[in-house]
Amino acid sequence: MEGISKMEENNKIGKEGDTVKDVTLTILTQIETTQRLPTPRELGLSKRQLLRYIKKLKEGRLIKKIAYGVWEIIPLKEGDIKTHITPHLHNPIRGHGFKVTLTLPKITRWIKRETYLIKQAIPYRTIPQGQSITLQDFKIWLCDKSLVIHTTKGQDFYMDTAESSQQAFIQSLYNIFTKLESLFKISLRINKAYVFRIFRQHYGKVNDPLAIDITNKGQKLEVRNHNGTWLLVDKSLNLNELESVHQDTAVPDMDKVIVPFFNDLKSHYEKTGETLLFTDMMKSQALEIKQMAYVQKSLMDITRILEKIIK
Repeated sequence: MEGISKMEENNKIGKEGDTVKDVTLTILTQIETTQRLPTPRELGLSKRQLLRYIKKLKEGRLIKKIAYGVWEIIPLKEGDIKTHITPHLHNPIRGHGFKVTLTLPKITRWIKRETYLIKQAIPYRTIPQGQSITLQDFKIWLCDKSLVIHTTKGQDFYMDTAESSQQAFIQSLYNIFTKLESLFKISLRINKAYVFRIFRQHYGKVNDPLAIDITNKGQKLEVRNHNGTWLLVDKSLNLNELESVHQDTAVPDMDKVIVPFFNDLKSHYEKTGETLLFTDMMKSQALEIKQMAYVQKSLMDITRILEKIIK
């Protein structure tokens, strides 16, 4: 039986900024379809930026070069979809709790997808947004204009950084996109690319000393700013994680703030033998503020004296 339809020609995307074309997924899509890398110009990147993405994808065992100018995606082995893990890591970053919205192209008869599900005997349940199905442990909402894809409990992506964990998730997401296309016999691409946005993502620093200390004391930690909660301690699965949770900044929060900060504390101890506690840092900061106030007062006194001399 034929699928719902083929994607209509000349799909249009909304205003610029309405959706996000992920660079990683664009690279994977290009390799899958042509076995070639996109050019920096096609991605709007510099050559150095593109090489950085390629390096990360290679380190994450997501792609490999098989000949001059020829690349391929490393196939996921059975079980990799559920838990993507790099075995040598002692204190890895655990990516989990992902939610993604994929913008749909114009698909003829998509509005009658429930009939197709029934005829193909595909298990589903009715939800307010449309229909919900499960595919390789991913929960997928079939909505009128989009797909909403959720990872389920136990779908974890252990890597050495939040960025590489996100890339591992994107590879499994790419696999789900292609399986959905095969299941419904449609294309989910707009202008040859998948258009999606990650609107939920959590990255936990496993067995973090601060998280262990807070958990052992029965305390809680939740850090908020004007954009909402971005850091908390999560003791689920007994992993004692210091977790970045902001929907937009979770990756840089972990890789550029949390990990460097604690690495700096560790480096300070290794160099000096001095243990820096938060209370000590606060006292030091208070002393610096007091010293700055003293300097400011002295400068004001000198200014008054100079003004009198000038007059």
